[in-house]
Amino acid sequence: MREGLNVVTGIVSQASIATTCTTETNLEFDSVDVFQHLDWIISTTSGMGPALPPRNTIPADVVNADYDGDGKVDLAVKTAWGDWKIDFASNGFGFWDVIYSGYGGPDAHAVPADYDGDHKADLSVKTDGGVWYIDYARDGFGVWNASYSGYGFSDAHPIPADYDGDRKFDLSVKTDSGIWFIDYAASGSRLSSISPITSFGVFNASYSGWGNASFRPVPGDYDGDRRSDLAVYNSLNNSYQIDFSSDGFGGIRVTVIEAP
Repeated sequence: MREGLNVVTGIVSQASIATTCTTETNLEFDSVDVFQHLDWIISTTSGMGPALPPRNTIPADVVNADYDGDGKVDLAVKTAWGDWKIDFASNGFGFWDVIYSGYGGPDAHAVPADYDGDHKADLSVKTDGGVWYIDYARDGFGVWNASYSGYGFSDAHPIPADYDGDRKFDLSVKTDSGIWFIDYAASGSRLSSISPITSFGVFNASYSGWGNASFRPVPGDYDGDRRSDLAVYNSLNNSYQIDFSSDGFGGIRVTVIEAP
């Protein structure tokens, strides 16, 4: 734990943090209490540098990921004005370790993931103009290494995942018109010796029939084969629809209706 950070050791009431989140969930990061819903806060106090503020005080998206490959998730935010701030778990939470600027405005949606298979999350955004940018962790952050255009506008929502099990996240979007597009990382690596930089650039596959804007994409490995499956959640009837990767994509294999 870093010096200068006052830790909340008791239970904080939900009312006392109502301005930050609506549902209280207590997680342990070292001995720091973090309250998470879609937002999180860390107790601050001493005056030793820029402590982490409550997320609701800044226009920023939470982008927690393992950016240094130590197997621990780091705290991070990407602000609406393009700053990417990271507080590494390796030396204790409480202050931003690094701040990188120039990562896009509010239309640049953060999608950090391990796109080159080095077990470190890369900085990445997909813009409403259809450009996907990646800054690979392997050579240090600070500047985009690659940019790819043609990935859809604001109605094409980025959902990167490892759809083929090669341990690299693939570029993917699901449109409000129900088409799921995938650009596989492996496709480029078979064509070039500089695979991390030239893997992407064009969609390799597209699948239709995935609902409209009310069908929220929720890809994940639902059958344990180490490949992400296509899936959506329909809030209108509280149902999930899944297409398992194990037998190839192309149609919904199961529909699960949850109790309200």
